[in-house]
Amino acid sequence: MGFDVRQLYANKCKLDNSVSSFRLVCAKKGQRKPDKRDHLTKQPRAETRTSCQVRMSLKFARDIKKYVICDLELNHNHILQIPETSHMMPSQRKISEVQALQIDLADEAGIRPKKTHELTSLQAGGKDVLGYTKQDQKNYLRSKRKRDLAYGEAAHMQKKPKTIFTDQDPAMASALVEKLPETYHGLCVWHIMQNAIRHLGNKLKDGSFILRDFKACMYNSEDQFQFQETWDALLQRYKVEDNSWLKSIYKVKEKWAHCYMKKVYTIGMRSTQLSESFNSDLKDFMRSNLDIIHFLKQFERAVGGKRYKELQAEYNARQKLPRLKMIHSPLLKHAAQVYTPNAFDLFQNEFDWSSAAYIVSRTENNQMSEYQVAIFDKDGEYTVSGNQIRTQMIVQSDTRADATARYKNICFKAIKLAARSSDFEVTSNFVEQVIEEAYKKAEIFTSNIENQTILPLQSWNQVTTPNGVKLQHQI
Repeated sequence: MGFDVRQLYANKCKLDNSVSSFRLVCAKKGQRKPDKRDHLTKQPRAETRTSCQVRMSLKFARDIKKYVICDLELNHNHILQIPETSHMMPSQRKISEVQALQIDLADEAGIRPKKTHELTSLQAGGKDVLGYTKQDQKNYLRSKRKRDLAYGEAAHMQKKPKTIFTDQDPAMASALVEKLPETYHGLCVWHIMQNAIRHLGNKLKDGSFILRDFKACMYNSEDQFQFQETWDALLQRYKVEDNSWLKSIYKVKEKWAHCYMKKVYTIGMRSTQLSESFNSDLKDFMRSNLDIIHFLKQFERAVGGKRYKELQAEYNARQKLPRLKMIHSPLLKHAAQVYTPNAFDLFQNEFDWSSAAYIVSRTENNQMSEYQVAIFDKDGEYTVSGNQIRTQMIVQSDTRADATARYKNICFKAIKLAARSSDFEVTSNFVEQVIEEAYKKAEIFTSNIENQTILPLQSWNQVTTPNGVKLQHQI
């Protein structure tokens, strides 16, 4: 009729908690309460209430077991909405389950809300029949993101990174010490070398090898004593004992020298170049106003692109045969079949070194295994230790995420079915009839599940198309 309705009150029976009486009123009933902060408000909201007296009161008549109207007023003191604008009233707006799933998928794909609203409006036949406004969609996404924070990794489970590499930013170093004291802070070796070029420029003339010797301090020292000897030799050889940059970088040697990082979890990484390369790829998916949940979804999209490149590498691996250094090794033959060419080259090099290693001694207990390892034709021994305890984290899953995954799967199959059957009228009519019957069955089955009375789906023995074609079909 062109006006919004809200419930003014509802009384409940103390015996069985059922509603004994209630009153519905026009949404424009009453007046807005004065705002004590009104003098501070630059743009106050427009007034919407007019003290409209339209109401309908009902009470439950126990003798006839029905609600009866006991008070009614139908005369409004304001103009009503016209049919073309009635769809904008809050009481007429609602996002359905199917629409919510479409909004979720568009949000995951990085489609902006405005474009999503335009697309769903076109699918529905216009904004006036869509059933919700752009603001409703915005509010839905905000509520969804708040709800998502209660699930999965966003609840962060006090889980922190083991290692972080940065450049020589003192503010970042101080923040990491304060906020992540248990996380190892390493310095990016690429940034260190760039700083070395800048601060040691006067020593790079006439064929100087100072950068080569500095790299030797960084990578080639097996223990702290060897590092100190190499470092002292560097200072004396190039007469840089008073160089301020070398003094400052020496103070944080635990963050970049190999001998101090043997027990640090780095997976072989020593610089931020990998993350900076990935950051460059992330820029195609990111915006500055993303919240943590939306960021993680876009992050997964970027990771998906990386994984597709891995599939391309897998394709090339199956097209091109790798070169085996040890052609009779069954392990290398198997690795050549399962690894991509780049990964196999790395593995083959490590396998070659492993053949020269041997165990000198070992110590094992229930929690820790420790081995003394040596390499033929090389001096020194290495201690290799590992913790055998495995800790599993239980992460609560979002049930709606499962529903979204099922929705994607069904949509994919439905699109294939529509594309296959739409070429001919008889198949198109048949599919439409099957969909209608399937919808009815799904409604019944869903209701049974919600009411906790699960019944088995009945088989369909025969379906007759509009053209009289009888087909056997079974769910």
